[in-house]
Amino acid sequence: MMNRSSRLKTANPWMLGLAGITLVFILGTVFAFSENHFQALQMAIMSWAFITHLVIIVRTRNPVYIVSLLFYLFAALTSLSVLIGFRTGIPYFASAALIMFAAFIYTLVKKKIKWYYRDTLELAARPVETAEDGFTPRPWPAGSVDFTSNEILKFARFMKKYAIVVPYVEKYRVVFVVPENILKHFFIPWQGYGGTTWVAFDFDNKMTVNIAQKDYNRYREELTFDKLCASFGDMFRTFLEMHRNGDQKKILELLNNARG
Repeated sequence: MMNRSSRLKTANPWMLGLAGITLVFILGTVFAFSENHFQALQMAIMSWAFITHLVIIVRTRNPVYIVSLLFYLFAALTSLSVLIGFRTGIPYFASAALIMFAAFIYTLVKKKIKWYYRDTLELAARPVETAEDGFTPRPWPAGSVDFTSNEILKFARFMKKYAIVVPYVEKYRVVFVVPENILKHFFIPWQGYGGTTWVAFDFDNKMTVNIAQKDYNRYREELTFDKLCASFGDMFRTFLEMHRNGDQKKILELLNNARG
């Protein structure tokens, strides 16, 4: 029987970022007719969030991010209307922002917008029950897997669409990076994937797993390194097979249930 308690150390609360942006929007609405400097700050923050989500849409091609994109757009337009004195537009833009904010919260609650970094680490560690040795800084050969180049590229697009991995398509292989900071890979993809956890599918049907030390250190205990690498390989092999069989939703279900 597997231990269903978390294998990972406690994380920093990522939702603080959303909470902070939300607080800025609410306070900005409260002071909409008197605090121009605050409105300028709110517009800058919302504009940056809009640009960020626009990049996410371009990179992932996932239309669900349009909801958050529109929220940030209308929130920025609300602040801009206050700053330039376009009072007629304020109630319309503010109302649209509130509607899109409600829709945004809905997508978060339903896990339609989610980044799966910790879930991926958690799910990979589930089968590993031993702690015989610690971290080893080397890629680990994870055996072979049968796939065509077309299948692996479609699989890569799916995994990127749902922000599970960031794929790097190379001449002889596709590298699936498990990113702690996915935005860094979206904004500056030329930085490469050094120092990250990744699973590579070579076009000669070989698999290689690399676990970054920073990710290994996120586990509560020193898991047996080879077994953890093998589990990563098996997990991605299973994901590929599910995708091939049209069971994409099952992949998301496994990840969403990884932490209990």
